[in-house]
Amino acid sequence: MNKTILTISLALSYLAVISQTDSTKNWSLGGDVGLNSSQVGFTNWSQGGENSISGVSFLHLFAKYKKNNLAWDNYLNLEYGLLQQGTGILKKSDDLLEFGSKLGIKASEHWYYTVLSSFKTQFSKGYDYAKNDTVYISDFMSPAYILGGLGMDYKPNGDLSLYLSLVTIKYTIVNDTTLAKSGAFGVQKYEIEANGNIINYKTTRLEMGAYLKLVYKKDIAKNVNLLTSVDLYSNYLKNPQNIDIDWKVEILMKVNKFINASIKTQLVYDDDVNIVGKNDANGLPTYGPKTQFKEAIAVGLIYKFNN
Repeated sequence: MNKTILTISLALSYLAVISQTDSTKNWSLGGDVGLNSSQVGFTNWSQGGENSISGVSFLHLFAKYKKNNLAWDNYLNLEYGLLQQGTGILKKSDDLLEFGSKLGIKASEHWYYTVLSSFKTQFSKGYDYAKNDTVYISDFMSPAYILGGLGMDYKPNGDLSLYLSLVTIKYTIVNDTTLAKSGAFGVQKYEIEANGNIINYKTTRLEMGAYLKLVYKKDIAKNVNLLTSVDLYSNYLKNPQNIDIDWKVEILMKVNKFINASIKTQLVYDDDVNIVGKNDANGLPTYGPKTQFKEAIAVGLIYKFNN
């Protein structure tokens, strides 16, 4: 695994050095930065209610290089949000640190031989506030996901990309020992020796499998843009029929140059992530993989930039 990551890193570093000699016309650079927020306040309100304030800040960057038969796409996504209701504690509502790179050499009119790598984690501790707001269930680098693969990328136009790989490594890191000992996010759970010592837990997990990533963006009406991405992964080494899914949909509606409204949804299923469910007949909580879903409707400030 380490050799694979090192090889990909060296290849991308070499390309970066070579591309510095090229004209900027071969680069497409851009992104957006913004803040979505909402606030509700009550004073002597007869119908009742609770004050609340929330905000989500984000920074999305991309850098695309294209010359002759070579295409190199890079992205960085940073998102963080906080929410407070009444006099309650400040709660996290969004958290993402993600970047990736895709290097392709043209094979035919719309197909590229492609090397893909990506990294995803979060900035801070996460809690299941509905059940317990004192015991964290995730943290920075817990989990972190590293993907590296060889495959083919279908790019018929600037709106669609379909990446297919039959050889993709997925490396899960759970750097927090408390979470790792419990077997969080699919790493090996601890064992207890007769003398009470905790042994054999792991902080990493390696998978080998098939990977598909679809990205599609389109202006569906004036000042209305649709962006959807689907990630599918099947682990050859364990339960390959249980496919991991990460499906995002975003509709962005531009009000003017700096104000936008957005609707976002995300559906996630990971067979290696056990989530607390309803209690069983004995009153004990059940654990197992479940479909995760998140939606957000927001209005805020946004600034887009490109070259």
